[in-house]
Amino acid sequence: MNITILYKVSGILLPVFILIAIGIFLSHRKVLNHTTNQGLQRYIFTTAMPVMLFSAISKYSFTQIFDTQYLIAITAVFFITMGISIIVASKYFAQNDKSAIMNGLTSSFANSTYIGLAICYFAFGEEGFAPAVIYTVLTSFLLIIPILLCRFSDLKASGAKKYKTLWGNFIWEFTSNPLVIGPGLAIIFLAFDISLPETINVTLGMIARTAGPMALISIGCSLYFIYLEKSDDTQPRLKREVTFVILMKLILSPLIAYLIITPIVGMDPIWKAVFVLQTAMPSGLSTYIICTQEKVFVRRNALIILYSTVLSTITLSAVLVFYLGVNV
Repeated sequence: MNITILYKVSGILLPVFILIAIGIFLSHRKVLNHTTNQGLQRYIFTTAMPVMLFSAISKYSFTQIFDTQYLIAITAVFFITMGISIIVASKYFAQNDKSAIMNGLTSSFANSTYIGLAICYFAFGEEGFAPAVIYTVLTSFLLIIPILLCRFSDLKASGAKKYKTLWGNFIWEFTSNPLVIGPGLAIIFLAFDISLPETINVTLGMIARTAGPMALISIGCSLYFIYLEKSDDTQPRLKREVTFVILMKLILSPLIAYLIITPIVGMDPIWKAVFVLQTAMPSGLSTYIICTQEKVFVRRNALIILYSTVLSTITLSAVLVFYLGVNV
């Protein structure tokens, strides 16, 4: 195997996981605790990430952002992976509908924001950032679907028929999501050809550059506290379900992505590589927040995030070696 390729792959992945390790170390040394990490996450989610997405999308044109084939491919992988997981979980693991839905969510939603954007940028530079951002934005939109399914499950279980309230909550959650607002504003600015003063652009650029490092440190902190959680690991089928979801997330999901994206003619090879790479990311931290809110699948989700993040060093290396050595 080409030593140059291995050296480049290590140069891409090591900085990302070193920052995660720093977050773990700072938590262990009590420099960061639950409260400070929650504050850090709020800054990342409400300010740094939306600004980063706004700045990134503003650099491209409508034709680049709205690549129909690419958007369809992202949606297809998300729903195919989630659908398979929900069906398998319903038959073999889940105790109720919501647990099966959270299994599907954890299998299909990747950490494309905090880890994915950094790795795609390090791997392919500016050319790889646009498809990485598009993947992140669209899957953030799709994240609303499992939440909506949980709400329908609650209504079904209670016998209620407050669907108007449900849709109202859905629209509010969607439009008030900072990860929707940032890209949404960027698209409006592109549509009306609005330019910002250079001082504001520089300021936004400075804020955007804080998103990646802070997010990775926060992931390390979160993983540390997940590891310390005291819980009964003898829950029924826990180990088998955790193993199943990790295999779905790290192996089957990128395989499905590869089979979908490869036959598409005329698409930039870097976009194809970024697409598969994003699907190979570990399970996203947002799923833990959702599971906590729904009060279901929490321990399983925490273990999946922890182990998939560690094991993703192997699968991400394999994807990067393949694309850097063969396709790009």
